[in-house]
Amino acid sequence: MLMIKRYAFILPAVLGLWSASQPVQAQCTGAVAGTSLVNNGLWNAPTVPPTMTGYLTTTTLALTNTATVSSSAGLTIGTIVSGPNFPPGTTITGIAGTTITLSNNAIGLGTNVLHGYTVPGWANNYPPNNILAPGNTGATTAACSVCPSAYSVNICANNYAQVYMCAGNIYTVTVCNSTTFAIGTSLTITNTPMNTSYAYDAGSCGGGLSQITFVPTITQAYRIRLFQSPCVANAAQCGLFQISCNPPPPAPTNDEPAGAISLGSPAPVVCSMITGTTAWATQSASIPSTCSPGTCGSTSGLFSGFDVWFSVGVPATGNLSVILSEISAGPTTFAVYTSAMVEVACSCANFVSLSGLVGGSTAYIRVWPRSGSVNSGSFELCAYEPIPPPNDNPCGAVALPVGLSCNLTVFSTESATSLQAGMTTAPASPSCGTPVAGGDVWFSAVMPASGVMTITSQAGTLTDMAMAVYTLTAGNICAPGTLTEAFCNDTYGASTMPAQQVNGAPGTTYYIRMWNKTAAFGTASICAVQNMPPPNDDPCGAIALPVNLGCTFGAPFSTQFATPTGNTAPGAVSIPNPAGCPGTGSPYTSDVWFTAVVPASGQLVLDTDDGQLTNAAMAVYTAGGTTCPNLSLTLIGGHAP
Repeated sequence: MLMIKRYAFILPAVLGLWSASQPVQAQCTGAVAGTSLVNNGLWNAPTVPPTMTGYLTTTTLALTNTATVSSSAGLTIGTIVSGPNFPPGTTITGIAGTTITLSNNAIGLGTNVLHGYTVPGWANNYPPNNILAPGNTGATTAACSVCPSAYSVNICANNYAQVYMCAGNIYTVTVCNSTTFAIGTSLTITNTPMNTSYAYDAGSCGGGLSQITFVPTITQAYRIRLFQSPCVANAAQCGLFQISCNPPPPAPTNDEPAGAISLGSPAPVVCSMITGTTAWATQSASIPSTCSPGTCGSTSGLFSGFDVWFSVGVPATGNLSVILSEISAGPTTFAVYTSAMVEVACSCANFVSLSGLVGGSTAYIRVWPRSGSVNSGSFELCAYEPIPPPNDNPCGAVALPVGLSCNLTVFSTESATSLQAGMTTAPASPSCGTPVAGGDVWFSAVMPASGVMTITSQAGTLTDMAMAVYTLTAGNICAPGTLTEAFCNDTYGASTMPAQQVNGAPGTTYYIRMWNKTAAFGTASICAVQNMPPPNDDPCGAIALPVNLGCTFGAPFSTQFATPTGNTAPGAVSIPNPAGCPGTGSPYTSDVWFTAVVPASGQLVLDTDDGQLTNAAMAVYTAGGTTCPNLSLTLIGGHAP
């Protein structure tokens, strides 16, 4: 009979893997040799609005038919004037510098007030490529009025079009309707110096052809360049190029504080997410001020408007927590305001917990995309009264059963607070992990008769926690009292979730403190297990293995709580140490035993299969006819995979 000893010298670990998508870099910036502007005379007849309206600051005098404008460029006799102090149907009858004569007398005085000037529709087949009068740079211009519109031209893969685009309008640029391209194409939208790329596409609409839907955030001239994919000038490949403009849809109903969507009044005691979006929102008057520089606040330049608003009733406690979670939106930020619109917090980390607010008042939450996208995706938001978990303090510690197997207890650190008043710990901060930043939760376990147990945790949404184990050394567990640290652990092998073996007197109550290593909150699980060695911990308890004609693995075995077998063991007289056996690797820390009977052929193959135990070794002994309780073993070989 052979005795087989299987032992481990590296602890197994369960690792969590994560991946983060990386943004695709826009392409085709800078000059590309052989490219040229498409000839304006080649554009087909467009679809454009019959009139265009621009805006100029105008000064009027009551009961006179003259006014002065900031610029008369682009104005003509017959231009329609609209705005304060002019009757409907008023037109320009004369122009002298910046003084205009009108068909009607002004009905009131106005100094530098914006007025609309309606001129005939865009008369060219090609789209506007510069600011059109009436209007000044930075103000609403007539170029922005050439929308909705549609233009088309036959263009080659070495051409570009220069188009004046206006922030908020929706532009679609495509060659997907062409049937003459025999190559893959790419489209790039840049500024006119071509050193900044705003949008890029290569082959998104099938057949290798390209299309971009673009919503600019800057009103300026843009250059749209067509290439053989990715950025190759090819004058031999030509086809139909189309560009259309559509005005933005209406802003969302909660575009301003007056239309804020309620999250509850008063706030609920649990987070109940609602879905929102900043798509097509406009900027409110004020600018967030409390976000940290260099992160997501106005001082870093990442606030670009497009905000929406929510409201919530502040609970009587004055405590309020807010959580935001992106769905399809990019990085999104929110700020919290009082009912007087005083900003009290700004979160770049999608969570904030506030106290000291006025109970019964209304708080407002302002949400905006950090990316500056006018058509950002969706997000979820909730506001609630933070209620600490029942085991927030040692007085409410959850009692863990100490059984022979792990019965996990799921817990949450949401809204957990620091140690209750009147309780102290020695040392003041745990000796492992990081200082308790986001609150802690407490458990208790009573030492079994064996005098040894293991406290084990498993990851939930929290994956990197720490654990400290205490005994009550003075006072009362519900304060005042003192807890003295006995053990502390923040890892288990390669795992970032802690486990701790606890040795002590039977009947002693131990208090287990769990906290996340950052201020983030979430869920995890914990259990307490009595350390009972497996039945085959020693040779005289070895499990008999059947000897089959082929390798058939039986039920898995475990080395949990196994002890290292010394030179002797219960029922054994002599057991050679395998540490020096060639091929068995590092010294063993625990082992379990099996037996197998050598068949008549004299040949026996021993094989193992990994489970959670992934790095183990094996030693093989013969018994020489001895049996328990006088077992003497002879080492004949070993193997480490």
